[in-house]
Amino acid sequence: MMLPFLKHVTDKSHKWHCCFGVPCATHIWQVGDASAINGAFKINLMKAKREYIKKRGVPRFEPTGIVPLVNKAFPLSFGNQKSAIKAIAHRGWNPSNFNLLTILPDKKDVVDLTNAPPPSLPMV
Repeated sequence: MMLPFLKHVTDKSHKWHCCFGVPCATHIWQVGDASAINGAFKINLMKAKREYIKKRGVPRFEPTGIVPLVNKAFPLSFGNQKSAIKAIAHRGWNPSNFNLLTILPDKKDVVDLTNAPPPSLPMV
C-alpha cells in the first residue's frame, strides 16, 4: 500500500499542499486563556471534585465522571460573561476598535506556502 500511495501523492498531475499552524492568527483572539478565567476554572473544578467525592463517599473517579465535573466548573469560569468582558477589555478590544489588528504578526514572521512551489519528493 505504501508505494501506490507515495506514487499518488507525488504525482505532478495533482499537486498536494500542506499547511501547519493556525490560519489568520486566530490564536491571538482567544479570551479563554486569560489567567483569571483559567484560575476560576481550576478552583471550581476542585470544588466540583470535592462535592463529587462527598456524594460518592469514595475518592474514585471514572472516565465518565469528568463530564459532570466540567459541567459544574465551566459556567462559573469560561461561561462567566462578566469575566470574559473583563478579559476582553484588559486586552484593549472593547469597545470594538482596531486594536486587535495592531498585534497581528509581521509579514516577515509569516510563511505563506500557498504560492510556493511544492518541494520535490524523491520517488521510491
